[in-house]
Amino acid sequence: MHSSLNQTTNEQAMNKKIAIITGSSRGLGRNMAVHLARRGVGIIGTYRNGEAEAGALRQEIEALGGKVAMIALDDLALLTGHGRQMPLIIKGGKIVKEAA
Repeated sequence: MHSSLNQTTNEQAMNKKIAIITGSSRGLGRNMAVHLARRGVGIIGTYRNGEAEAGALRQEIEALGGKVAMIALDDLALLTGHGRQMPLIIKGGKIVKEAA
């Protein structure tokens, strides 16, 4: 009985959270988005290309009763556009930029 009470409390806590997931239109990022959405986490997903896949993910999460926003974002362009470099960016489980 106690573990089911903890599970309910954890699920309620997850309903108050939002996850930002880069590369969420496919692969690992997509799987993470669906996994968290099923647990009540709101999703902000980004994608560089793959607009159709991003739309399909949005529909799937909404069908689960979840809240989701998908944003087309080229994170590499953002980094170089502001004159800053980050030492490492991980996008959807893959290293896409590593500063020298």
